[in-house]
Amino acid sequence: LALVGRPNVGKSTLLNALLGEDRALVSPMAGTTRDAIAAGWVWKGREFRLVDTAGLRRKSRIDDTLEKLATAETLRVIRLAEIVVLVLDANSALEQQDLTIADLVLREGRALVIALNKWDTVKEPGKLLREIEAKVTESLQQGRGMALVPISALKGRKLETLMDTVMRTHALWDTRLSTGPLNRWLEAMLADIALGNRMPSQ
Repeated sequence: LALVGRPNVGKSTLLNALLGEDRALVSPMAGTTRDAIAAGWVWKGREFRLVDTAGLRRKSRIDDTLEKLATAETLRVIRLAEIVVLVLDANSALEQQDLTIADLVLREGRALVIALNKWDTVKEPGKLLREIEAKVTESLQQGRGMALVPISALKGRKLETLMDTVMRTHALWDTRLSTGPLNRWLEAMLADIALGNRMPSQ
C-alpha cells in the first residue's frame, strides 16, 4: 500500500497516524521525505506493507540530484504496489500534478483511492466534495467511480473509513474473471459497436 502525492500534502503524517507511532519525520517544509519509508502493519487481521514516498513534483521543477533519485524511487514503489492512496491537500486538491499522478497510477494498473487530507480545515466541505468529484469524472475517464475519502491525518479522523475503502477497492482490483464470461461480454460489446449502439470508448 503506497502513499503518494505532491510534497507537503500529509503523506508522512498519514503514515504515522495509521501506524500509531512517529515512524516518519514530519515537517511543514516540503521535501522532508527523500527516501521511501516502508513499515509492516496489520489492519483488522490483514497484513500490509505501508510505504510512504517522496513528494512528486513536475520534472521542470526538479533540479536536485537527490530529489531526482527520490522521484525515481517513488515511481518504482508505484509499480510494485497493489494499491495506491493518492494523498491530496483538500485546500488545493486536483491540481494538474495530482491528475498526472493519478493517471500514472491507473496506467500502471494499480488500484487507486484518493484521500482528501486536511478536510478539517475546509470551510464548505459539501460544495468542495462535489467540485472534486466532478473534476475526477471529467479529467480521469478511466477513474470513474473512484473512491474519494475526506480525512484528517493530523487529527486521526476518518482513517478507518479510508482503510475500509482501501480493502474494498483492493478486493475489486484483485477480482479474477474466467475466460467464458469475459468472452461473452466482449462479444456483446463488439455487437453493440457494430450496430452503432455503443461507442468504442464506452
